[in-house]
Formats: sequence, C-alpha cells, structure tokens
Amino acid sequence: MTVLIATVKAVNANSYSTVAQADLILDKRLYADSWTNAVITPNAENYTVNGTVALGATSVPIIGGTGTFTAGSKVSFGSATTTLYTVQSAISAAGNMTITPGLAVGLSSGATVNRETANDKERALIWSTTLLDEMMSWYGTKRTKEQSLRWPRSGVYDADGTAFDYDTLPNLLIVGTCELGLSLLENNAFKLPLAVGLGVSEIQAGPLKAKIEPTNLQTVIPDNIISILDPLGYLEPSAQGGTKVVPLLRI
Repeated sequence: MTVLIATVKAVNANSYSTVAQADLILDKRLYADSWTNAVITPNAENYTVNGTVALGATSVPIIGGTGTFTAGSKVSFGSATTTLYTVQSAISAAGNMTITPGLAVGLSSGATVNRETANDKERALIWSTTLLDEMMSWYGTKRTKEQSLRWPRSGVYDADGTAFDYDTLPNLLIVGTCELGLSLLENNAFKLPLAVGLGVSEIQAGPLKAKIEPTNLQTVIPDNIISILDPLGYLEPSAQGGTKVVPLLRI
C-alpha cells in the first residue's frame, strides 16, 4: 500500500492520524517503547527527478527532499503511481537512485519521486484506522460520499450534547487511533506466533493450519480504546473477540 495519507475527507486517505500527531500523543504516555522504537525508514519525501531520463534507464538522478529511500522499498514517478520500481541501494540525499526494472516511460525533469512503501509507524496507523472503520459502528453519517474513510461525520454529539465538528476529526478518534497503533505494535492479534495461547492453541506451518479456541479469543481492539471511543460509536457485536472478518491491505 502507499504511504500514510491523513488528509481529512480525502478520497485516498488511509489514516486518522499522522505520524507527527502520534509522536506527540504517545510521547506523553507511559510504556510506549514499542512506538518509540518502531522503524521509521523509509521516510523520504519531496524528492524530484533531476533532469530528463530515458525509457529503460535503471539510474534516476534525484534532488531535493529529505529522508531515506531504503533498499527494497518501492517508488513511482510523477502521476504514474501504479507503475512501481524497487530501490536497489539506500539513498538519502541528492544523487543517482538505482532501480529495477528499467523505466517503463521516460521522465521529465522535476517529476515527483513518490515513496510507495510505508514504514512501521505508518503501517501501524494505517492498520489501526482500517480496523476501527471495519469493527466500529460509528454514530451519525459520513460527511461526504467521496471521502474514503468513515470520519468526519455529522450528527455525532459529545457527553454534553454538543455536536462534534463535521469537517474535522474528533481528538478522541485521533487518540484512539494512536493507542490502537501502539497496541498493534506491542501485541498484534493477527501475528500468528504471538497468538498462541491467546485464542489460538495450535499452529501448523505447512500447510498452514490454526486451531481456534472460541472461548479464549485475543482482543483486537482493547477495552480501554473502546472506552475512549465511546462517545463516537460502539464495537459491533460480530467483532467481539476479534472474530469479524476485515479486508487485508498490503502495507
């Protein structure tokens, strides 16, 4: 999946929180080492192509920008975001980016270099947002039909009866997203080796087999996070114990 996009009401948004917001929120929290120590590369942004590059080239000069494209991460160029290339050697400054395969089309000077691989913090927030939107029954209605995420919403009120602003995200939602992102980094219910003893009593590697204990399922969204989100919605009954089926995203 593409990198984290937290633009409110965007048609391609995939997170309710930016990494910067999560850093500020979780920095105030005790026992957030899993977040603090999470891998934050690749993290390159704002690089552009430095000069014209011919069709088939495997070396692309780039300039400007900050951060790192790590070896093995994926990039695209300009508006052709569905054509992906693999970075062969890490690069974190102006220079020549080595890619494979060769360019499917030539590039113009100034074309954007798009990082298409999320780092661990971004992955945690994207997955957290996906789980919340799939497992929670939110109050109110979506603000626009075009927005990809289910928030912002209209017709939702706080405990004092004051309506939440329908063009921004409630702070409770951002905090809940960050807390679930931290929880996923610490003990992801979808990571099979950690699930043994927490609802999964037996795992067989080939062919893959798992024995589920329905009376001891691991919680996907912890109760403390559901409590934070209580004014905004409730956990769907079918999602209790992590049993709801959600679509998997490649991140």
